Amino acid sequence: MGLNRMNFEQDAAISEISDVLLNYDLGKLVDLERNYRGYLNISYSIQTIKHGKKSDYFLRRYRIGTKPGDIEFEHTVVNHLIEKNFNLVAKVYPTKDGSTYCTKFPDSDQEQPIFYAIFEFLPGDDKYSWVDPHCSPREVDNAVTTLALFHQAVADIIPKGQRTEPRIIDLLPLITNNLEKYQPKEISSEFDECLTNNLPRLLSNCAATLNALKIVDESDWPSIVIHCDYHPGNLKFSGETIVGLFDFDWSKIDLRSFDMALAGWYFFTNWRGEQDGVLRLVEFRNFLNNYQDTFQDQVILKPMNDVELVQLPWLISAANLYVLNWTVGDYSSKEVDPDEYLMYLQHSINFIHWFELEGQNLLSALVDPLQHSEGDSEVI
Repeated sequence: MGLNRMNFEQDAAISEISDVLLNYDLGKLVDLERNYRGYLNISYSIQTIKHGKKSDYFLRRYRIGTKPGDIEFEHTVVNHLIEKNFNLVAKVYPTKDGSTYCTKFPDSDQEQPIFYAIFEFLPGDDKYSWVDPHCSPREVDNAVTTLALFHQAVADIIPKGQRTEPRIIDLLPLITNNLEKYQPKEISSEFDECLTNNLPRLLSNCAATLNALKIVDESDWPSIVIHCDYHPGNLKFSGETIVGLFDFDWSKIDLRSFDMALAGWYFFTNWRGEQDGVLRLVEFRNFLNNYQDTFQDQVILKPMNDVELVQLPWLISAANLYVLNWTVGDYSSKEVDPDEYLMYLQHSINFIHWFELEGQNLLSALVDPLQHSEGDSEVI
């Protein structure tokens, strides 16, 4: 879509992005395309021209309410990965004054500032989203290796800024509170009916998950910078090879094993028919085995220990609640398609049904540390 084909929405975007580019030395805007894959921030692929040369970039407008500390944290992680030669991330371009983001200050009708950042445009194909991804075995192997290499690269980072979202153990009581206080929209939908009818089960799962996790001394399980949104939709591929990892704006310091649990939930829960919400255990087992293998010779960060493995089933339950909390919050705060979000809600509810019926026991057997020696990559 070129600038010569403007409608009202695009005209406003051109004006906005042209103003943002005044803060950079990246040239003049000649083309843009809205990226609709994200749910929270607004993003564009943009093209500029400078000295007769065209260049492609990725521009993000952060959601209203984003704190500068969140952005500083994200950009510190990106810059650290680049310094570690983790070459799958898009670098952040500095503004003319050396900052990694720029700010549009409030107009008279806008109370909070808006923040922007411009990133390198990553090559590769967007093959999947977070919904119903079915990666090939080789893509899964490459994905878990990439996650492990990411964890190794950030194990020694001292980030600037601070992500405002609490750690998962501290977040679970807030998720419970959010569910208890949920108010249906004025025009009720099947989403509201489904949430209301299943609220006792959701609250029960929240309580059981928190009770299972809070008994563990957190010194027994490593906390590092985690991606916290590691799914196939945040990877770029060339064939079956991963050539890009992006969307670090959810990153925070939390349990390493929670990142693994969330990734496992994203990659391996079924989305179709009677199997909706059921975790594909064999694929997850291989994912976990391969992750363990990559840490055998590492010094700073070792393979997942017995405590991490024992608690992994409950962290997968927490991962499901983490996505459920986003689903409910996003639905209640925005004008969205009720049918789309009903699908997300039912998916999380179906996972809870499976987890309570048999999944927790099956997962516990799969990760039982008594079935492997410490440091051994075999988990079953």
